[in-house]
Amino acid sequence: LALLSLIAELKQNVIFAMEEPEIAIPPHIQKRIINGVRSKSAQALFTSHSPYVLEEFEPEQVIVISRNDGVLSAMPAGLPPGIKAKMYRQDMRLRVCEALLARRVLIAEGRTEYDAWPAVARLLHQHEPESFMPLEALGIPIIDATTDSLIAPMGAYYRRLGKKVYAVFDEQAPEQLEAIRASVDYPYQAPEKGFENVVLKGTDEEVLRGWAASLIESGAWPSDLRDKAPGPDATKDDVVAILGVLLKRWKGDGAAASLLCTAMTRHHLPEFIVSTLESITATIVPKKPEPELPELDDDLLDLVGP
Repeated sequence: LALLSLIAELKQNVIFAMEEPEIAIPPHIQKRIINGVRSKSAQALFTSHSPYVLEEFEPEQVIVISRNDGVLSAMPAGLPPGIKAKMYRQDMRLRVCEALLARRVLIAEGRTEYDAWPAVARLLHQHEPESFMPLEALGIPIIDATTDSLIAPMGAYYRRLGKKVYAVFDEQAPEQLEAIRASVDYPYQAPEKGFENVVLKGTDEEVLRGWAASLIESGAWPSDLRDKAPGPDATKDDVVAILGVLLKRWKGDGAAASLLCTAMTRHHLPEFIVSTLESITATIVPKKPEPELPELDDDLLDLVGP
């Protein structure tokens, strides 16, 4: 910066380019460098993978560069749908940066799903590494759309920037479903309305009872619902009903992810979640084909016998 200041004083029209200013530098210093360089230059160009750098620029100043099959392309990012200009910097880091810096993105419609999908993907990878991969290992950041009405416009936004777009969402009306399918590469619609219903109806009863019991034992069960705490004689419907109340009360606190991650096998989890994560993995890491056994001729079969 001192050298740049000296050059800027000697030459009144300085264009400065800097690659990856965030390397080995804490966030607040990144911002200081960016603003220091910009204040002393007629024009400043940066390449970066840091959200702290990106959020210092207006949407129209951010260019997404990608290379596909050896061809380099650039596209202005612009303001993402559903994000207000006055909230841009806050939402930029929370909901946009990871996707801008990745080749793929998974759009979820709410915070509960945002917490649950990556957690279950890591759990399944531990149990079956051949069939499942963590989302971060697949290079797929997950974005909270905050509402299902924003899935289609957000999908279109990221596809315009050259990303492969996955989306997981509740059961939709036909028109909305068609809009989503037209805007994303891999749409996955749940068989239920509401992610909590997907969790409660699809998770094994033993897992639901075990999670409820752990909340009671640890003292985390709400005091105002103490009389509704499910005992060993409670029916499955009773367990599902009271856990539904808890999941809605703790929406956004990671409760659904916590419940799902107590499952010991894929068969204890909702089939929709398992099959979706398996499908997502397969689009990037295809399963190895089974080796073909050599055919035996008739003479050899006679020697082997029945």
